[in-house]
Amino acid sequence: MRKGPVCVALLLVGLARPASSVASPEANALAQQRYDEGLAALDKQDFEGARLSLLQAYAIDPQPKYLFSLAVAEDKAGHALEALGHLRQYEALPTTTEADRDKARAVVAAAAGKVGHVRVEAPPSTAIVVDGSTPAGVTPLAAPIDLAPGRHTLEARLGANVASTVVSPQGGETVVWQLQFAPAAPTAPAPVPATTLAPTYDTPSGKPPASARWLASAGLFVAGLGTVAVMGGFLSAASDEADKWSVLAAQTGTCPQPPMNPQCTALKDAADRRATDENVAIGLGVTAGALAVAAVVTFLVWPERKAAASRAWIGPLVAPGVGGAQWSQAF
Repeated sequence: MRKGPVCVALLLVGLARPASSVASPEANALAQQRYDEGLAALDKQDFEGARLSLLQAYAIDPQPKYLFSLAVAEDKAGHALEALGHLRQYEALPTTTEADRDKARAVVAAAAGKVGHVRVEAPPSTAIVVDGSTPAGVTPLAAPIDLAPGRHTLEARLGANVASTVVSPQGGETVVWQLQFAPAAPTAPAPVPATTLAPTYDTPSGKPPASARWLASAGLFVAGLGTVAVMGGFLSAASDEADKWSVLAAQTGTCPQPPMNPQCTALKDAADRRATDENVAIGLGVTAGALAVAAVVTFLVWPERKAAASRAWIGPLVAPGVGGAQWSQAF
């Protein structure tokens, strides 16, 4: 049985040792054993088990063949981002031949199609940080930044200038962030963080994202329906009170005002409750009608943003000391 603390210790030792170091015979034997276990797990399509065994093998003895097999297992186990990082590391090794790179290209393509990518076009020496804490390098970047599909924050720093944006690349999609810092005037105040419009994206169907007009109109319409439902409840209560009043009226006959006995008091209470429920229902009906009118007016008056003519969506970048543009495009 493999014990978790032992596996963690082996991983930390392997990652701390330079790849050029020579492991002891015992460590080499253990790494080979984990490698063989990983290949056997791959044959059985136990991809997660294969990933863990190969991760240990590479941590103990960082051989290129261990790294490549680990990337294959990671991709099949659903860890495409980690797989792509290890594949790029494998391709950059000085010992990797062109034949090895050809073999890796199919795995690279499979993993790249499952993660998002961001290509940054900015002045040289601009430092890029992802999600506030992960350095992504300094421009010019050799390759797009690989990200898990979903929402991410990018920040660019060049001297005292700062710009940021939010991107949400999907699997296989490349978002391009282009920005240019304007030179600061000698007497200008200290730069402030730039603000950028949220980038828009081309959907797989080729249609632009849903308009806010539809959301606002639908919200008002749903509120109107809810008001109608509440109004129905009060009308039903008023009908019940009317039936109760009819029964009591048949039993008590004509009552003096103010009522002088319990039967007449109950008759008056039933009449008052019916009137209250009817008045509330009328008010809710007026409210429901106003919401319906507001929904229609919002739908007709709200300006519709025109869809882009191509698969590229562009957003401006403006701030004191910063100017440029950003766009996203699927490749």
